Amino acid sequence: MRTRIRNQAVAVGLLLGALVGGCIDTALGLVLTVEGGAATADATTVTIEVRAELRVGEHALGGDSFIVPRASLFSGGEPVVDVNLERPAEFRGRLEPGESVTVTFRGTTDLPPASRTRLCGSDSATVILGWQAEEQPDDPLDPPIMSFGNGEGTVSVSGC
Repeated sequence: MRTRIRNQAVAVGLLLGALVGGCIDTALGLVLTVEGGAATADATTVTIEVRAELRVGEHALGGDSFIVPRASLFSGGEPVVDVNLERPAEFRGRLEPGESVTVTFRGTTDLPPASRTRLCGSDSATVILGWQAEEQPDDPLDPPIMSFGNGEGTVSVSGC
């Protein structure tokens, strides 16, 4: 009987916590979410512009220094091209726990004819942004903690 009452009390507490406090940010490191963008193709190149939100969870142990070096475009599940990204002038590359930033990354690369055909066969393409992050532990004698990940989203295709 006591176990049942305790379980009910825990359930009510969790429900009230969710209603009053909202969602709990459980991300322990960097999270990248692709918000949208565009891929514009011409006869020989493709230019992409991708908007992404980057954040570090509020309960993370420390901040992350990070880079987003490249984007990979896919159309119909097939790879199209990898694009090296330029960092905007205001790009800081560091977030502390609980911080977030929205960044627009841009890049241009050569587009082989077969890839152009694949890309131009659709109104949208899948983009995957890969990121690399480094967190310095509290003890300066410990090596940095490296992490890697990606975010996936959709971009519109034009110019074909």
